[in-house]
Amino acid sequence: TKRDRERYEAEVVEKARKARLQWEADVKDKKVLSSHSVYDYTANFEKMIMKGRKAAHEELCKAEDERAEMEAEKEKLVRARKRKEDEVRRRKEEEERLKREEEARRAEEERQKREEERRKKEAEEEKARQAERARMQEEAAKKERLRQENTRPPPPSRDLDAAAAASGQPSGGGGGGRYVPPSRRNRPGGDRPGG
Repeated sequence: TKRDRERYEAEVVEKARKARLQWEADVKDKKVLSSHSVYDYTANFEKMIMKGRKAAHEELCKAEDERAEMEAEKEKLVRARKRKEDEVRRRKEEEERLKREEEARRAEEERQKREEERRKKEAEEEKARQAERARMQEEAAKKERLRQENTRPPPPSRDLDAAAAASGQPSGGGGGGRYVPPSRRNRPGGDRPGG
């Protein structure tokens, strides 16, 4: 904008004026110094100044080297400490990992042991059930045999007659091979011989 340009031009003019004043002052100072023969000793003075500057520079370099060395040593210690901490942390993590694996292994062994005990118990229970079933079946068969023996029908009368004839006893307590009911036995007029 116009205002900025005017301000810029004013600054340039002011800087030029100050530079001119400085140059004029420098020329005046040089005349004064030349009148007193100062420039004849400038080379020696410059050598002395440079010698002092060089000594100061060497001192600063030495101090900087020492500082850099101390800084490097400090960083080395920091790195060593960090490595040590990292190693401690790594060992701790490794121990924790091994501990977790050991716990998992023990838990798995315990689970397998419980499973094996459960299977063994189930097998024993099944064996006991089978033994009980066999015992009950045997007992039922025995009872059935006894029942059948106790409820066996009487032998047919022919067999009784044959058995009585063989033993010399009359069948059914009657004589002559005929059946005599018990109510008529030992009665007068019965079929019993001698009666």
